[in-house]
Amino acid sequence: MITGKWEYLVQYKTLYRSLAHVLQEFTFESLKALNEKVEREEFLLIPIKSQPKEVEVPTILEAHKKYVDVHVTFEGTDIMGYSDLLTETTESKAYDEINDYLLAHSSIIKILSIPKGYFCIVPNDYAHMALYNTSGKVKKIVIKLAV
Repeated sequence: MITGKWEYLVQYKTLYRSLAHVLQEFTFESLKALNEKVEREEFLLIPIKSQPKEVEVPTILEAHKKYVDVHVTFEGTDIMGYSDLLTETTESKAYDEINDYLLAHSSIIKILSIPKGYFCIVPNDYAHMALYNTSGKVKKIVIKLAV
């Protein structure tokens, strides 16, 4: 897991080649203004607005193979639950190649806060769940980078 302030995300564009395309085309403010999914060959942008809800603590996490997720929070604080995919999870749903995800159960879930103005890069060797145990309103975007 890599996390930091939005302005430091640029440091990772050499590590994740498709991140350079996102940062070339979009600013923090233009990403925040998005209300619909954007698809490009190198990346996907998925805006998310959560409403306050009853807190639940799931034990099911997701993981990806084709894309690396970058979660960016614009309002509120996103809580990310995560576990090491190989050593701390058991498969709950087999990998769906078309939709690029698998589901995994874990009883060893760590949490990470992603406040307003921060990002979190989720490498493919982690299963994760955004808005984990989050009851407040959160506005964010998930940037899916092709790997």
